Amino acid sequence: MELVQALCRDWPKERTAVVGSSLGGFYATYLGRKWAARTVLINPAVHPHTHGGQLIGEFPLWHDPTQTMRFEPHFLDELAAMDTPQLPPWPDCMTLIGTQDEVLDPRELGRYYANTQLHWVEGGDHALSDFRDWLPKVDAFLARA
Repeated sequence: MELVQALCRDWPKERTAVVGSSLGGFYATYLGRKWAARTVLINPAVHPHTHGGQLIGEFPLWHDPTQTMRFEPHFLDELAAMDTPQLPPWPDCMTLIGTQDEVLDPRELGRYYANTQLHWVEGGDHALSDFRDWLPKVDAFLARA
């Protein structure tokens, strides 16, 4: 997270939007709140540090399975430090939750992100395979002044 913030240090925060999915949605939650930026989340992870052993190891990258990422045990402490036990009202956040997410519990996501502009995607999976259908609404949300 320090690297991301360093890379974005000079970005105009008043015109910055943050978008993330799954664990990236957790990171986007952290940055969106920290920067008071418009934020779009897709099936965002909730309290990922509590998932412990499931996250530790080496995993293929979804866009190129020949590449991998390594998740070290000490990263769990870093996730815990970024976590917010309860999310306060956040009108500048749009959250899309697939009702058929096969990785995360949609009910837990719905409870945690209830104070955002929450949209249930009926039949939506973890990857939100029909995300293309949501692009007009996401664009409209991000374009709001």
